[in-house]
Amino acid sequence: MRQRTYSLHRRAAGLTLIEVLVAMVITSVGLLGVAGLHMRSLQSNYDALMRTHASSLAGDIADRMRANPSAVTEDGVYDQIAFGAKPAVGTNPTQALRDAQEWKDALEAQLPGGDGDVIVDDDTRVVTIRVRWGERGEAEPVEFETQTVI
Repeated sequence: MRQRTYSLHRRAAGLTLIEVLVAMVITSVGLLGVAGLHMRSLQSNYDALMRTHASSLAGDIADRMRANPSAVTEDGVYDQIAFGAKPAVGTNPTQALRDAQEWKDALEAQLPGGDGDVIVDDDTRVVTIRVRWGERGEAEPVEFETQTVI
């Protein structure tokens, strides 16, 4: 009878070791899933930050245009802001040219590959502001567009 008790005890000890190993594998797989989820969360937060910067910068140029309405309607300086082109600021630039230059510089500084353009409809006074930037892993640039009335 004594022999049998010893044999059952040994089998139970081995079974516990297998249970611990299975629990460790399950825990490891779960932790890898949590790490992947955390990485995706960080990427989404970064993308949201870039979109926030784009929205803020679009609001910035809109505010600059509201502060200088004559350059919007009469001079048309803000309407010359286009993708891929920086305004030429001479020795005695107007406020609108300075605004355009500073806005383009801010786009480049705050957004990866940041650029923007402004389209003014003279009849309706609706201004379309587009901000474009590159996101990691994307072949095409992301574009943010907003409209406002000046």
